[in-house]
Amino acid sequence: MTFEERSLLILYGSQTGTAQEVAEQIWRDGKRRNWHGPVKAMDEIEPVELLRQKVCIFVCSTTGQGEEPDNMKMFWKFLLQRSLPPTSLTQLKYAVLGLGDSSYAKFNFVAKRLNKRLAQLGGDSILAVGLGDDQHELGPDAVVGPWTKTLWDALDKIHPLDGKSEFNPFEMRPLRYKIKITKKEDAAPISEKPSLEKSTILKATLEENKRTTSPSHYQDVRLLKISVPGIQYKPGDVLMVQPKNLKENVQRLLEIFNLCGQDVIELHQTDDKFPIALPPSWMCPNPCTVADCVQNLLDLQAIPQRYCLQLMAHFTTSELEKERLLEFCTPEGQQDLYSYAHRPKRGTLEVLEDFPHALAALPVEYLFDIFKVIRPRAFSIASALEMHPNTAELLVAVVNYRTMLKTARLGLCSNWMARLEPSSELSVWVKTGSFKFPSTVETPIICVGPGTGCAPFRSLIQQRAALNPDNKGKIVLFFGCRNKEGDFHCAEEWKKYDASGIIKLCCAFSQDQSHKIYVQHKMLEESSHIWDLLSKGGAHFFVAGNSKNMPKSVRDAVVEIGQKEGGLSLEEAEAFVSNLEKSGRYQTETWA
Repeated sequence: MTFEERSLLILYGSQTGTAQEVAEQIWRDGKRRNWHGPVKAMDEIEPVELLRQKVCIFVCSTTGQGEEPDNMKMFWKFLLQRSLPPTSLTQLKYAVLGLGDSSYAKFNFVAKRLNKRLAQLGGDSILAVGLGDDQHELGPDAVVGPWTKTLWDALDKIHPLDGKSEFNPFEMRPLRYKIKITKKEDAAPISEKPSLEKSTILKATLEENKRTTSPSHYQDVRLLKISVPGIQYKPGDVLMVQPKNLKENVQRLLEIFNLCGQDVIELHQTDDKFPIALPPSWMCPNPCTVADCVQNLLDLQAIPQRYCLQLMAHFTTSELEKERLLEFCTPEGQQDLYSYAHRPKRGTLEVLEDFPHALAALPVEYLFDIFKVIRPRAFSIASALEMHPNTAELLVAVVNYRTMLKTARLGLCSNWMARLEPSSELSVWVKTGSFKFPSTVETPIICVGPGTGCAPFRSLIQQRAALNPDNKGKIVLFFGCRNKEGDFHCAEEWKKYDASGIIKLCCAFSQDQSHKIYVQHKMLEESSHIWDLLSKGGAHFFVAGNSKNMPKSVRDAVVEIGQKEGGLSLEEAEAFVSNLEKSGRYQTETWA
């Protein structure tokens, strides 16, 4: 066995950071198994390098309506070249791991296409494509863990370890980053503010933070007006927001690790030849104070990864804790792990406090292995530049609910944003959204957007109202909420557009009467109009909102309308909707 034989290239296509995180985990696992090589975004390598590579692992997410992430677009374009002969990758052994969401029609579409294209070019797949699913009760890790175990078994058969290099399964992965902490009185001065070195990162200022639900309503929903000079977007685009930890959670971590927030922390890469990139300085300067590092970088509320539990088991001085933690990491213990962590949404910080012996023994150098780095959150932009230049508005539901745990579950980003005062600064950037609205204002559109799902449609309606206010009767909006007086977001605006004929507004207030009325029921009341628009008017149909039951119920209603109004059989109506989906005339954007 030579260094060259166990050379491994790991490439990722990642939109929000999850695929990058998984790829880096695989990279670190590979290092302790004597596999060597870089981990990079697909667009960071020269594509011709792949033609010389012998072993490569691909980790990629699927975005929008089956699209590849931004940092693999050039790489994917290269692979699709017709000039590439079918023997281009005959030297390559590869494996593909996909990360997706089964609530979308094109579940893990990018991973499946990539796997197929690599095979078409002569590549040799060493195991079946992995299909991680956000909708699984254990999240993507339900697939990622078993898949990576199979991966190492397959790779070790290709190039077995020699007798001098046996793998020790109890050895810890290399540290994600080397950490140096200096007492505040001994530290050199540090930068006051992070630099926005990426042109896509925009400096934003909060102008307004208004609650759209009544004070008595169970849920707090905010309409945030954010000033972003020079911002450019179109209806359907999303604003990525980089959140920070709540101050009380930052203080909890400092206390349990006995850290001084004013001390200075500096991060260094652990591998000079094949390094993992450090967090970008626009998120947090490096070096910075410990408090700033914790607040800006470490996701204290994320459910712990399996490796975090393995680390805790490795360091704990309690046999009972070790047995419990290792049980969570076995196939037999997955239901227990779900009941303990995933179902009640128990965060990593809380898990550490549940295992005091492990917590007391954990070296602070492992902070970035215990906690994930905070990932940005995506919000559909709820305004149009034509009406609000240099501004983006967001409709944000503040996540705050109870589980079996004593303390309420608070969404990291939504609660941080809800607490922001006017003039607060944010780091944001624009991403192309999954919705592809028709380019012509004459094309009829049917929008189904209960709750905050109405946000992208507000952007579209504002744009059409500004550009062509006389183009009436071309948008039908089905809005749904619990109570007309409780959570009818942007009610006066919708009524104004309805009165002027810019939209036809159909509202479902589910709890304002003895029986439940949802958006799909209002659709059936408008079945003749919907069928005319879809079958004769060339209308496009868009659905946005919670992924649990609503999207399927809406789709079922369209199928029923096809039977009722079009005289189609069940099979014909299903085929009709499927054809709408394939042609891009039926699109869905959902979230858990």
